Amino acid sequence: MRMRQTDYLGLLLSLFLALGIALGAPSAAWAQPWTTVASTGTVDNASANNVILEGSFATLRACGTATIRYNIVAVEGLLGVPFPPGVDMHVRYRDSGDRDRVLVELKGVKLSSGSEFTLLVLDSDNFAPDLLVQTQTATDICAFFDFGQNAYYIQATLLREPPQVQKRFGPRSCLGPPSFPGSFQIEDRPALQTIQVVTPSSSTELCIK
Repeated sequence: MRMRQTDYLGLLLSLFLALGIALGAPSAAWAQPWTTVASTGTVDNASANNVILEGSFATLRACGTATIRYNIVAVEGLLGVPFPPGVDMHVRYRDSGDRDRVLVELKGVKLSSGSEFTLLVLDSDNFAPDLLVQTQTATDICAFFDFGQNAYYIQATLLREPPQVQKRFGPRSCLGPPSFPGSFQIEDRPALQTIQVVTPSSSTELCIK
């Protein structure tokens, strides 16, 4: 049976569209995530005397808080797709007790109005403390990046409460020996080491809004 010209043109158009999608759509296997080490961030002026930047780590120096910010640029792996792909934020940090906290927030700023919003939050208080560095993930399966409309940054806060408060690991001094690259000494102060932002999310759940 001979194929009609209209059918032939329709089939040819479908093949061209499929090829264009295959070549043009970003592949999760090849997409490059946004990553940073904690020591490269911009320390808030009020926190300058209470944070140690050494090696890949940003470590709290004493009781109180320290705030560090990281600009997110439009790397290939974060470019938008025609549907919400979801976003994962992997954070490597140290929170060794109940009076320590590491809070990492992925924020957006609307270019048209300057208003800010929050895409993702990783709060170490939602996970068990550990004297060793650990990696945890925050996920929003409905989140996506739109660099045409928004700018993005990460705000990280390191916190340690005063030692008078009773904690599960016992009393602990605010001050401790500084950490050194390559040292095997266990450090107990709250610290941040790496942040990685990935899209699409590895979650198998569907975005329903």
